[in-house]
Amino acid sequence: MLLQCGLYLQYGGNQMRILLEESIEDDIQAVTNQIAGKDKSYSDTPLTLMFHKHGVPELTIIDLPECPLVPTDKELEHFSNITISYIQSSNNILLNVLSAGSDLLTIQSARKCRQVDG
Repeated sequence: MLLQCGLYLQYGGNQMRILLEESIEDDIQAVTNQIAGKDKSYSDTPLTLMFHKHGVPELTIIDLPECPLVPTDKELEHFSNITISYIQSSNNILLNVLSAGSDLLTIQSARKCRQVDG
């Protein structure tokens, strides 16, 4: 399918064009609620925000969910499976963005990246 220039949100086989840049946050939240349910903040169904412009190379950035502070065993396993499924691909470049005051030894995402990246 040939896309028109613009912003698109893809999820679960659906695609919607975002007409107003100001509505991106609301659109993402609405789709997250639709997929994960109102009481959850993440799902294993990816949301892909694409900016399409003719003549510009394609780049996909995946923003993985943050592990809950006090996860249940089931939540921790689910989060871990989602994360590993994306970061183990050799076609991906890992960029782990952390706050400046973070303790790298206690951050789950840093541990996962070290596991996969060696």
